[in-house]
Amino acid sequence: MSRQKQIILAILVIVLAGAVFWGFRKPQIVDNSQNPDSQSVPAITANTFPPTDYATTTLKVGSQVITVAIADNENKQEVGLGGLDSMPEDSGMLFSFSNSDYRDFWMKDMKFQLDIIWLDENAVITHISKNLSPDTYPKIFSSPKPSLYVLEVNAGFTDKYGIKIGDRVKFTGEF
Repeated sequence: MSRQKQIILAILVIVLAGAVFWGFRKPQIVDNSQNPDSQSVPAITANTFPPTDYATTTLKVGSQVITVAIADNENKQEVGLGGLDSMPEDSGMLFSFSNSDYRDFWMKDMKFQLDIIWLDENAVITHISKNLSPDTYPKIFSSPKPSLYVLEVNAGFTDKYGIKIGDRVKFTGEF
C-alpha cells in the first residue's frame, strides 16, 4: 500500500473513531444556509496563521509546497479562515472530512479573497472556485462532485501555479 493511501486510511480511522465518540455527528461547513443571518461559531480572534490550536502539515499542489492548517472538526470547519486579515502566500487551510460528500462553503467573516479547491478521496482536484471575494457572502459555493477534502488558498494561487481540475495534491507531511 502506498504511503499516501496509508496516510488517508489512518486519517479515516481517526476520523471514524471521532465520529463514534461524538455520536456520529456529520461535520457541516454551512449549517445555516437557509438562514445566513443566524448565529454561528465566532471567527478566529488571533490574527496569526496558522492558528495555534490547529495541526499543520505540508501539501504539494502542482509544483508548489504549502503549509496548511487542518480543519478537522466541526468547530474549526465552521470558522475556517474567517476573521483573519491575511494568510501567507505559501499557506492554506485543509478541511478534512470523515466521508466524501457534497461540501458547501461561503465567505462569512472573510477579510481576503480565496481560491477554493475541492478534492476527492484520492486527493484529485474535482472543482475549483477562483478569486472569491468576501463581498460574495452569503452566496454558497459548492462542488458538483463529492469531496473528502477541501483546500482554501489565497486568491490567484491556482492561476499562478497552473493548478487545474484533474491534478493530484500530494500529502508530503504527516497528519
